[in-house]
Amino acid sequence: MTPITINDFLILRASNTSAKGAGLFAKRDLEPGHRCDSLPQIGSGRPSVRDSLSGERRIQMARLPAGPGDKFQVDASQVPLSTTLFRNDGRLMNTVKYNELRIATAKYPMVGFYTSVAGHSCTPNSYLCYNELTDSLDLHLVRHVKEGEEITVSYFQDDYAVPKSVRAQRLQKWNFTCPCVCCTTHSEMSDTRRTSIKRLFSDYDQINIARIMKDVELGRQRSSGRGTRAEVDTEVWDQLDNLRQIIRHMKDEGLYGLAMKWVLADYAVHLQEAGDLQARRATMRESLQIPEMCLGVFHPDTRALAQCVA
Repeated sequence: MTPITINDFLILRASNTSAKGAGLFAKRDLEPGHRCDSLPQIGSGRPSVRDSLSGERRIQMARLPAGPGDKFQVDASQVPLSTTLFRNDGRLMNTVKYNELRIATAKYPMVGFYTSVAGHSCTPNSYLCYNELTDSLDLHLVRHVKEGEEITVSYFQDDYAVPKSVRAQRLQKWNFTCPCVCCTTHSEMSDTRRTSIKRLFSDYDQINIARIMKDVELGRQRSSGRGTRAEVDTEVWDQLDNLRQIIRHMKDEGLYGLAMKWVLADYAVHLQEAGDLQARRATMRESLQIPEMCLGVFHPDTRALAQCVA
């Protein structure tokens, strides 16, 4: 396969580790936070997807594989504009289902020409963010990528706290076995961490509920002249310990997505409640680094958080 230059940062070429036979690769060394591209969508999981395909989008959709037995069509001139795709709803919907990506911030599953051939990793080096203004997926790097290194995304980036067995079952859709360290050499340790993350989130929610109920009761006691704030301060330390463990596990697993931003932000809030303002400021600065990488420094959410940090 002859490499295809996408832009100044990405090339498309054959990949032995991809289920689709092709992948995205860095054209040069790239730093964390780099926005490789805003990748236009050629279709979606909406019922009107068939009617929305025309011209170049039809050719792009026809080049995508419709299942594990298909491969990415490199040469667009070899794609027949026949009834195979455009009058056969079965093949069209198979193509959509096989290549769609579900992003939490998007209203519907997205099918993109380049994002569809991006390789999967349970510890990806990039993050996909839905851009509502352009109806596209922005691809941002979350760690340093060397020239020639494959750009990877997680096919289920918003549902990461699951063990290897669950991830492997999901990847059967693409007849793909993930070669990342969390699925091979460190799979048992990874399962322990990700299972702990899920449990710790559940424990954190329970602590919050208990604390709210105690605050309500304390309010009643204060209204009758009884009760002090010290009675509920113990929950702050439980929450800090809980969040500290989640952050450590997420870092060890390389899960530098927006979920980590919210965990760090909550951690900073509880540090302030505990009176550790210096640690709170350091944590807020660390929290800001996550959307800077995943969304970009000019994204409204990043700017809003930057104002809180300043």
